[in-house]
Amino acid sequence: MNRTMIILFVILLAISIGLITLTVVSEGEGQGCKTSYPDKPTAKPRKTPLSELIKVLNPDDIIDQIILAIALIEQPRGGYNFNYWGVHTDIGKWSYSDLIEYRICLRESITGKTREYAGWSSVFNALKWMRKVIRQKYNNFLVKYGYFDFGRFYAEKWKGDKNVKSWWGEKFAQAGEMLKRRV
Repeated sequence: MNRTMIILFVILLAISIGLITLTVVSEGEGQGCKTSYPDKPTAKPRKTPLSELIKVLNPDDIIDQIILAIALIEQPRGGYNFNYWGVHTDIGKWSYSDLIEYRICLRESITGKTREYAGWSSVFNALKWMRKVIRQKYNNFLVKYGYFDFGRFYAEKWKGDKNVKSWWGEKFAQAGEMLKRRV
């Protein structure tokens, strides 16, 4: 094994065990962020572990399983200010904007771009918003087609990945198992 391969292996190992995280890092309160919500206050970024979300989700509710699957895709090591889904507030207004409590400015560690994100004061307030958004936008789709087609829709609209069945199915199954183990 050459030196480059060894370094790459060590970095990948460190990422996989959580020594290096590929999540967002703080840029401070409102610094350098474009906003679609000038009326919302800003707050300092505060890390919120995924375990806080998992312990309040209903394992028998498909919407909650989808919510956890999206969190596992977007913020697998936890979120900031109860935003486990990477909800940006610099790209336009969301449905149920009144339920977004404040905004936080963070730098994405992978792209280095400074972005603005939604924030909530509790996991319950964040879930109230996310459940409404998921039900509003995707409930009819879910009832008609099931989670694999929901996953394709998610990937095409949010991620641009048309080859979604395997990774969405894995995350959806992982979310279901995590919720069942918690009970």
